[in-house]
Amino acid sequence: DANIHPQAQEYCDGIDSNCNGLSFYEEDLDNNGLLACEESVWFRNSSSNITNPNGNYSQAASYLLNAGVSIQQFFHGNNTVTSSLLQDIGLYVHHGANPDGAIRAYTNAEAYALQDWVYNGGRLLYIGYGSHVDCSIADSIPSQFGFSCTPGGSGMSGSTNIFAAHPISNGLSVIGGQGGENWSASAPAEVLAEVNGHLLVATAEYGEGKVVLVANQWPFYNSGNGYRINYGDNEQLVENIWNWLLE
Repeated sequence: DANIHPQAQEYCDGIDSNCNGLSFYEEDLDNNGLLACEESVWFRNSSSNITNPNGNYSQAASYLLNAGVSIQQFFHGNNTVTSSLLQDIGLYVHHGANPDGAIRAYTNAEAYALQDWVYNGGRLLYIGYGSHVDCSIADSIPSQFGFSCTPGGSGMSGSTNIFAAHPISNGLSVIGGQGGENWSASAPAEVLAEVNGHLLVATAEYGEGKVVLVANQWPFYNSGNGYRINYGDNEQLVENIWNWLLE
């Protein structure tokens, strides 16, 4: 088969296309009939949130459902991130209102599980929150991804038409956001877009896995006023993020 060889592109098909052995990402370790790359889990830090992915509530999440990726959602205050949970899913989304004071930051054990999962092929999207001014939750994610947070919030508000070359930037003319956590990036992370000098979108490739950081939640809100998914090319941004994470 000419499509199977070292350096070949891997797909979510359960076939070891690049000859280096299948990882959990293309296996069905929980025997539920779905490969891990066909399943996602969304963890929120608030009991209620406007980025709810369930049903038809989220335009951003509907893209995943249309692509055949299932969605589970958990409140982080009542659930723990473990390696056994992560091995059954290919995409992990951190979202929702992130309360100051970190009522439920990641424990060291959870952070290590996330780090190991991404290194072995997991795909992580971290969505920051506009009014979050401390870094207790942000700083609890693995530092190995190359992201760090400065307390005080970014004060970001506006749009940008300047992007670093990357698949996530394809087709983008203008994107925007408001508020957001105050992040910076260092290797292996790469900043793709900033607003008023503040990071809005960044990525990292760590081991076999991928990480996307969006410092502000507005592009994941349903259509409406402000810098929501219908603003500029925010919808294209969201679709590009899913495409890059899941490829």
